Amino acid sequence: MARGHNVVFISCGQVTERERNLGKAVAQLVRELTPYEPYFAENKSSLEALTRNVLEALNNSVGLIAIMHPRGAVTFNGHPPCTRASVWIEQEIAIAAFMAQVLGRPLRVAAYIHKDIAREGMRMELQLNPVLFRRDDEVLAHLRQILPAWTKAAATIKA
Repeated sequence: MARGHNVVFISCGQVTERERNLGKAVAQLVRELTPYEPYFAENKSSLEALTRNVLEALNNSVGLIAIMHPRGAVTFNGHPPCTRASVWIEQEIAIAAFMAQVLGRPLRVAAYIHKDIAREGMRMELQLNPVLFRRDDEVLAHLRQILPAWTKAAATIKA
């Protein structure tokens, strides 16, 4: 893993082949369009615990790209069902928010949330201004537009 604050953390589902392919495509865009090294956990092999690798990569990150796909409907008594996203991605967003808000570490953020996913938990309090999407190619097209602005100098500015 790249050391120092030189990583763009890619938080993307890995349940389906389509999600894994999207994460790999995003990693390739980060390599091509920014001066940073992408971190996508699916690409990693290690004898260390996955959680240690994830936490270290988040700690070394200058940016977070979060892509949330639907994980299923949840029902609560007296409330209509809502569609949730990956718990892992929700946690990674929460850790990044802690880093930015409490530790004062500026992070670039690009959040992509499938149109069917409900806004809940910590995301209700954050101003992520996510891009809503239905198709993965919408995520890639938007990233092609914004990633060239993620330069070393810009990384010191809160996104």
